[in-house]
Amino acid sequence: MFIVWQCEACLVAIARARSESDAARRRGDVVETTWMNTQQAHSDFQSALTFAGNVSKMLWPRMLRTTEVRPAKARARRLRYILGITERDKVLLNAPVVRNNFEHLDTRMDAWATRTTGTIAIHTLIAESALRHIPVRDRFTRYDPTKDTFYMFGDRISVAKLEQSIKRVWSRAAGQYHGTQRYLERIRSREAPT
Repeated sequence: MFIVWQCEACLVAIARARSESDAARRRGDVVETTWMNTQQAHSDFQSALTFAGNVSKMLWPRMLRTTEVRPAKARARRLRYILGITERDKVLLNAPVVRNNFEHLDTRMDAWATRTTGTIAIHTLIAESALRHIPVRDRFTRYDPTKDTFYMFGDRISVAKLEQSIKRVWSRAAGQYHGTQRYLERIRSREAPT
């Protein structure tokens, strides 16, 4: 059930982030598709990446301490078997990389500070064409609505592809959950006094 909830929360956060991005453009936070700044959309993208990262870690654990490797791999293998997932999902495998930029923001900022030559850190919703004059090293976080892609510290993830991957996992997990619920209801009905 937990994986179903993580998938659903991710999909809700993606929808809210896109909606906020569209609303910002309609409000005129952007002039000629250049600057658009909305914290809510970035907060929602961060939430979506956190939920997607959790799904990824449940199915494909990574960078674990040695004492955690064996149980984590066994759990992930069993969960993938139950859900009928036979192949690695490249988009979901990348989700923790982008999400980790948020979780380890302090060290990412340290690295950014050593490589940047300017004093600007872009944190915005903006199309790539509007950033031509800003060096890549000075870009912090960004959502490009024209490509439906989220960028952070040089890492990027296609929001549309992430959404498709999450929907695939959700479909399998929800099917298993509802099948289990129906089975348990049948058992309960047999046990109930008549």
